[in-house]
Amino acid sequence: MMLASPEQTKIAGFAALIGALVLLVLAIAGLESRPRILPPKPGGGPSIVGAPIAGLDTLFSTGPVAEMVAANHRDVFSTGHFDRPQSPPEKASVKPAPKTRSVSLTYLGLLDGGGAAPTLYVRADKETLRLAPGGVVVDDWRIAEVAREELVLTNTAAATNRLVFRRALNLEVPIR
Repeated sequence: MMLASPEQTKIAGFAALIGALVLLVLAIAGLESRPRILPPKPGGGPSIVGAPIAGLDTLFSTGPVAEMVAANHRDVFSTGHFDRPQSPPEKASVKPAPKTRSVSLTYLGLLDGGGAAPTLYVRADKETLRLAPGGVVVDDWRIAEVAREELVLTNTAAATNRLVFRRALNLEVPIR
């Protein structure tokens, strides 16, 4: 068996294309703007001009569907089988407002400027504070003692807290 050369393949393809185009033109040429109606057979039965419409309302009756919709159903095809039962409404409980809040304090260090008072750096939550010894850190907590490695805080109730260098301490302060 011999394979066809590329020239023979091209000629065969071109011939098939020309044949398809000729058939397409012949098919389109037979179509005109008026429809082709065959004449009735001689001696045949009566020709039906239109479809009988009188019997269609019984085929497409809306009675059962209308009854379902009138019975306050959500949807004709819905079911309540898979719905979760509704939970009883929760009692409205009023939570008391918190009286204290938590503040995270971190001692960041001090700068000693020779003869002047040292400057202390403390981070309260996300804010960095620059304070002098005896300054108010948060609410009524003041700096009582200063050292390089720790800071001692006191309040008016004489309670003390030690802030170690670079370690966070959570302190509860009243909300005002």
